[in-house]
Amino acid sequence: LTQTMYSTLLSGVLTLNAFTFNSILVVLTSFSGQFTPRVLFNFISDRRTQHSIGVFNLCFFFLLLGFFFLNSSMDQYTVFPVLGVLATAVSVINFILFINHATKWMQVPSITTNMKEESQQRILNTLLYDLEAHRAKDKSEVREPETEGEPNVVASETTGFI
Repeated sequence: LTQTMYSTLLSGVLTLNAFTFNSILVVLTSFSGQFTPRVLFNFISDRRTQHSIGVFNLCFFFLLLGFFFLNSSMDQYTVFPVLGVLATAVSVINFILFINHATKWMQVPSITTNMKEESQQRILNTLLYDLEAHRAKDKSEVREPETEGEPNVVASETTGFI
């Protein structure tokens, strides 16, 4: 009975895994036709996307190893079927959360917000990296700008470009 149950749970988790990869391919296909390749990379490299794929693969391999290690002497233990059902339940919940994540990710406001946040973070990191070499190590080295007298105003007779 345990082997039959494990084989059924294993095929169910494998089916959910296939649907997840299919959903990823649908998202990537619609992104590639409408957006830049950078958006494709952002979806694949997103932590929640990778986490979902990892949970599916972990549950699948757990059930597969459990299926192969089952023998007639283990039929008296109820922990193996319970763990198999729990792993499958985790996969089902993960599948629901992943579908929700993918549909939210595909919305244009979400895409623009993610790209804006990533761009800001890259700009800040670049500025910190570029300016670190010019930073004063001691605050006494920092000088105030020199201001003597009134500023010199230069006016133009005509408007236009130089």
